[in-house]
Amino acid sequence: MKLYDLVKIYPIFDRFALAQYSNFVVALEIAKLKKAIQEKIEFYNEQEMKLAKTYGEKDKDGNLIVKNGSQIRFKSIEDGKKFNELALKLRETEIDFGKPIKINLHKDIVKDNFVLIPNDILAVEELIDVDANDEYKDA
Repeated sequence: MKLYDLVKIYPIFDRFALAQYSNFVVALEIAKLKKAIQEKIEFYNEQEMKLAKTYGEKDKDGNLIVKNGSQIRFKSIEDGKKFNELALKLRETEIDFGKPIKINLHKDIVKDNFVLIPNDILAVEELIDVDANDEYKDA
């Protein structure tokens, strides 16, 4: 998974982290993964800010000049290109969390207010293997 993809899917993953689990082992694995993800996102944000401070234009007080609330103003076209090149490399950094955590929706999660849509499952599939098999259902 690419680092920036992790940043984008965090709100979806966080819904899994907020769920109530009946399986303590799964809950513990989700908590560990959440911590690891937060560390990666914090790293991403710090590195992107370093790039912005290096290549972005600053005012007389040394603060970055930002347009429209989020667009960095660059000292030169070359600095903008260099920022974009390095920011892309940062975003494309591969992150491996190992084997996905297996969650059975019928056994591991207490159902109160936990709703998933198919896109949620697809977004986190490298981190969480969602199993909807319900062995208690009548065949």
